[in-house]
Amino acid sequence: MGMGKGNKKITPVKRTGYFLGRMAVALCLTLGRRLPLAWLYRMSAPAGLLAFYLMGKRRKIVFDNLQLAFGSAGSSDGYRAIAKRAFCDSFKNVVEVAKLIFSDPPFIKGIMSIDGIEHLERALGLGRGVVAVSAHMGNFPLIGPRLIAEGYRFSLMLRDPRDSKLAAVLAGIRDRLGIESIPVQPSRTCIAESLKCLKRNGILFLQIDQNASSRDLWIDFFGWEVPTFKGPVVFSRRTGAPLIPLFTVRDAPDHHRLMVAPPFAIDDTGNRDQDILTTTAKLTKLIESYIRQYPTQWWWFHRRWR
Repeated sequence: MGMGKGNKKITPVKRTGYFLGRMAVALCLTLGRRLPLAWLYRMSAPAGLLAFYLMGKRRKIVFDNLQLAFGSAGSSDGYRAIAKRAFCDSFKNVVEVAKLIFSDPPFIKGIMSIDGIEHLERALGLGRGVVAVSAHMGNFPLIGPRLIAEGYRFSLMLRDPRDSKLAAVLAGIRDRLGIESIPVQPSRTCIAESLKCLKRNGILFLQIDQNASSRDLWIDFFGWEVPTFKGPVVFSRRTGAPLIPLFTVRDAPDHHRLMVAPPFAIDDTGNRDQDILTTTAKLTKLIESYIRQYPTQWWWFHRRWR
């Protein structure tokens, strides 16, 4: 019997889910290798709508999240429109990544522009690396390849999927794209590799908009207290690396915009724990502001409010 993380048994249902996930990735890679991007775009909307109607459990998560985030400020029809767009854009994002894997370097520059690159240049000029904080918005997997195309060294802190075979496939894709992977577990290794990334003046990329451990900071997010990662603030305080917010949004049907903000100010009152809490709360509010501005582009499929 196979074992998952924490020595938990993998049930037949989970094993089937893992298999289907691997098959979906394999199919996307095949399509990305063989079909023009224009064809993939035409396929993405019908595929997204089909998923919207067939994936009832995931659709319910999206609706529940929208209700928790916006409450009476939204309407059922409005939530439905956002959910449909989220499903369709997710498929479009996937096929773009699949196409990127088999494309020449100019491809990524053609589909994603960068605003505020001077902030990144100035921060890296200090020689301490950059702690880039972001969220699951837009086609976020393109951020690393786009910055790598500019000549930057990019390391992604991530949780590996529970399916070890799928994790290996995804790790191979990141290696092919030049992305350095830093798994969050084991934590001691994660911290050591993150510090190495900053020491060699690289970009350490972290996303703080998904569930953290209940032992992490509890921060207000759309009016609800949720556990939130404090890692970006901790690494920035410890190393002196500037904390740079990065967000990408789809600004046209076939184009993205990566927005690089100026260094984010970290509170420094002398009370370390309170300063980390306050700064993390401000970062979370920044993420919330982007979601409110681009409500169809956040990853509503994740159970952020549990």
